[in-house]
Amino acid sequence: MPEMNGMQAAQLLHDRYPDIKILILSMYDDDEYVCQILKAGASGYVLKRAAGEDLLRAIREIENGGSSLHPTVAAKLIKDYVGEPNQQSTGIQVLLLPPVNLKS
Repeated sequence: MPEMNGMQAAQLLHDRYPDIKILILSMYDDDEYVCQILKAGASGYVLKRAAGEDLLRAIREIENGGSSLHPTVAAKLIKDYVGEPNQQSTGIQVLLLPPVNLKS
């Protein structure tokens, strides 16, 4: 973007229109960048390499008041938040699935 980057655009939109829903479509899966852009006001983050149906699912989820993260991004964020599993694991596993709209 010639005048500002996605982070600046998300922050500006969120500041001016706090109720707006912002979905980021990006090629970057850096967890620090994703955290920053979510804090800037984004409701969701989809990687450009995602299938078209994943993008549509994210749009619908956000439109219905939810949020959406690409599974690769979500996995990295969870790993950073929780930490690496160790030998003394509790046996708990996390399964990341694409968001599903349960409202009909």
